Amino acid sequence: MSREKACPFFFGRVFFRSLQSIIEGKKQGIVISLRQKGIILKAGIAFIDSHVHLDLLYEAEPSCLSKLRRAGCLPVSWAFGHGIQSTGDLETYLHSQAGALEKINREVLPCFFLSGIHPRNIPADLRPEDVERLLLPFLDHPLCLGIGEIGLENADAHEKEIFSAQLALAPEMAQRGKVFGVHTPKGDKIRVSNEILEILKGFTSFRDRIIVDHCTIETIDEVLRSEFWAGMTLSPAKSSVEDLQDVARRHVKYLDRIMLNTDSGDTFYDDLLKLVQGNNSETERKGDLTRGNACRFFGIPSPPG
Repeated sequence: MSREKACPFFFGRVFFRSLQSIIEGKKQGIVISLRQKGIILKAGIAFIDSHVHLDLLYEAEPSCLSKLRRAGCLPVSWAFGHGIQSTGDLETYLHSQAGALEKINREVLPCFFLSGIHPRNIPADLRPEDVERLLLPFLDHPLCLGIGEIGLENADAHEKEIFSAQLALAPEMAQRGKVFGVHTPKGDKIRVSNEILEILKGFTSFRDRIIVDHCTIETIDEVLRSEFWAGMTLSPAKSSVEDLQDVARRHVKYLDRIMLNTDSGDTFYDDLLKLVQGNNSETERKGDLTRGNACRFFGIPSPPG
């Protein structure tokens, strides 16, 4: 059997086929299917950027995507738009995000995405009953792995309503093998993160499908003790490699539930790329943290390499 037939993920020059291939992956013992349109990649996935805003990055710094492709990055793009003032604006953005990721996947860089309502994208006229109508159509998109970026920014009443309305889709998400990506804010982080975890207590039966992201050394302990997945963002604005090393030392038994990302969007951050390409293993189980754990969480088959 040729390498192309044996594994749908090989990096290098990308060949496109008209027929969809169905990629079978396992997540927590549940077999799910990801329909990936015609991508054959010529070398193993070096790393997964588990939270990036690829549509914004493509617009701001398009050359970075070719750099990521050459480096063997498989990105998962989360939803966040600019200038959203109404529910109509939000709906337009969500469709434009999906279209942009289709184009990037087809022409530049293999990728996946999450569709969702970011807390800073919640317009005043958005009602909880609008959420299902806005998001459900994207769950059948062949590149969509779930709902994100959702969560709280200030933890006001409207944010909590919309966050809860998105989480209420959990049974539908589980049936479809999808996941949730949850945002925690930079400001007032400990208080708002605790508010998020309090809401998530109502969804603990879905904890294997929920990642709480932008965790820091101050907030990751409670996330891991609550048995959710935890994301750490490596960038000058969020967490450093030294922070990651500290977390790895303190949470050895939880290293299989931590993922890394850059949250790149209007600005490209290369901290994760430098970690992956470093000559020395800066932290224990670097391969799991930069690739293997994300493969398991998102249900992406983990190739050798």
